[in-house]
Amino acid sequence: MSAGERVGHAGAPSRIVVDDLGGAHVAIQGSEADHLRKALRVRPGEHVTATDGRGTRATLEITGFHKHIVEARVIARRQEAMPRTRLWLATAADGPRFD
Repeated sequence: MSAGERVGHAGAPSRIVVDDLGGAHVAIQGSEADHLRKALRVRPGEHVTATDGRGTRATLEITGFHKHIVEARVIARRQEAMPRTRLWLATAADGPRFD
């Protein structure tokens, strides 16, 4: 863990979900911005870990706050392989309700 990185429960780095981590800067809105501002109480210069839910992970440096937006700069980004998961559903039902 780097200096200035925010840690959450059980000493793990805090992670947030951001829609797009493709650019150099990120505008974090909605519940994730509220979580950063109110629960984690991040300050400019602190780092958080973010994911886009599609395999991209990034380290963000908080740069500023606006009314409903937390601004951050992407300081590191990596693409992780997405696990291939199969889901099989089985049931013992038959008859018209199964159709």
